[in-house]
Amino acid sequence: MKKNIDEGYIIDLYNSGYTTTDIAAIISNCSLSTINRVLKRNGVQLRKKGDAPKRNYKSNSPLKHVVKDANKLKKLFYDGISINEIGRILDISPKAVKRYVDENSLKRTKSMFSREQYDDENDKKIVKLYKEGKSTTEIGKIFGLTHRTVCMHLSHCGVNRRQNSESHFVKNGKDFPDELKTPESVYDMYIARKMSKIDIAKALNVSPNVVDRVLKEFNIKKRTISESKIGVFSREKHPNWKGGITKLYVRLREYFSLYQVKEVLKRDGYKCQLCGKKRKLQVHHIKHLKDIFNEIVLEHPELDVSKDQDAFYDIIVNDKRFTDLNNLITYCKDCHLYEIHKYKRKENG
Repeated sequence: MKKNIDEGYIIDLYNSGYTTTDIAAIISNCSLSTINRVLKRNGVQLRKKGDAPKRNYKSNSPLKHVVKDANKLKKLFYDGISINEIGRILDISPKAVKRYVDENSLKRTKSMFSREQYDDENDKKIVKLYKEGKSTTEIGKIFGLTHRTVCMHLSHCGVNRRQNSESHFVKNGKDFPDELKTPESVYDMYIARKMSKIDIAKALNVSPNVVDRVLKEFNIKKRTISESKIGVFSREKHPNWKGGITKLYVRLREYFSLYQVKEVLKRDGYKCQLCGKKRKLQVHHIKHLKDIFNEIVLEHPELDVSKDQDAFYDIIVNDKRFTDLNNLITYCKDCHLYEIHKYKRKENG
C-alpha cells in the first residue's frame, strides 16, 4: 500500500542539510530507501558521505543533535569525561558532542583526563599494582577505569609499560627471557645469526608465537617463507643429500644419455621389450646406477668422492660395469613405472 508522504518536506529537509538518516528519524514509518527514491525521482543530486553542509540545529528537532548547555559540555570535556558519557549526562547524541567539540576546536591534554578522580596517592597505588604484575585491564577494573586511562597514568608517572608478549609471562608468574627484552638482542639472533623463530623459541623455552609478537613489537622485518627456507635444506640437511656428489651424478647421467641411450634404443628396435609399444620409450638400468657407483667408490678409498670428482668420473665412464649395454634395456614409460618400479597408478574420480 502506497504511503502518503510529503515529498516537498523531504526535499526541503535534505536541502537544508539534514542527512537521509536524519529525515528517516523525523518522518515516522519512512525508510531510507523510500527517501532516496523520493530524492532521485525529483531530480535531487545526492551528496557524498561527509559532504552535508553545516546547519543551525533547531531546538525542536526530534533528534538529539542540539547542544543546549554549552558551558556544562565544556566543563565536562575539560574534566576528562568521555564523549559518550557527556552525551548520556546531557541527554544528547555522542555525535552532537563530537561535532560541537570539532566545530569549536576544543582540545584537552593528557593531564586533563580524570584529574578530579585521581591524585598522587592513587597514582602510587596504580604503579604498585602494575609492578606487582597486574595488567592495565585488571587495574582498571579495581579503580573503575578504562585500560587507556591506566596507561596514561603509568606514562605520567614515568613507568615503562610491558610488551604484550611480556605481559603474558607476568600474568602466569613466569620470568620473561632477557634475550627478548631488547631489540638489539632479538635483532642479533634473528637477523645477524639468522636463527629461525622456531630455533629461538627452542633456545629460550618459549612459544614461537611469543617470538613472532616480539619481532612485531620491535618492528623487525620478518623473513618471507622463501627467505626462511634458504639454507634449511642445504647440504647434509637435505633428505636427498649424497655427500656432495650431485654434480658427479649429473655428469654420469649426461654421459648415459649421450652415448648409451641411442645405442640401446637402436639395438632393441625402438620398441618396449615388454609390450612392444614404440612411444614414450625409456632406457632402464637392470643393475641400478647407484649400486654400480657405490661399488666403484668403495674400491678407491684413496680418493675423496666430493673433492676428486674428475678422477672418479674418468674411472666410472671407463668401467665395464657402467659401460655394459647388456645392463640396459628399453621399456615404454608405463611398463617402466608400473611394471618394473611397481609405482601405483592414480585412481580416476
